[in-house]
Amino acid sequence: MLWGLKKPTSCRAMCIYYNVKQTQTCIHTQYFVIGKYVQGLQKTFQDELAAASTTAEESIGNLRTVRSFSQEKKSMRLYGVDIDKSFKIGAKLALSAGM
Repeated sequence: MLWGLKKPTSCRAMCIYYNVKQTQTCIHTQYFVIGKYVQGLQKTFQDELAAASTTAEESIGNLRTVRSFSQEKKSMRLYGVDIDKSFKIGAKLALSAGM
């Protein structure tokens, strides 16, 4: 119990106390978990960008229809929502890449 301490401050502190081999295992486990998280974020980011591209492509492809029903603002709003989603995920991805 680390000389009366009830809770270790971190996994690394606990591993360093015991030995180097366990420290490496502990650190590798942390990097594995972070790596899986980043991979998931990258996939979600790409999916959101694809959704934004699809929205823009459909609006541009159907430009006559969009204009005839005066739906330019609605198309711009839908594209903006999709881009905002991808931006938020991209910000999380940038932060996690800095870890």
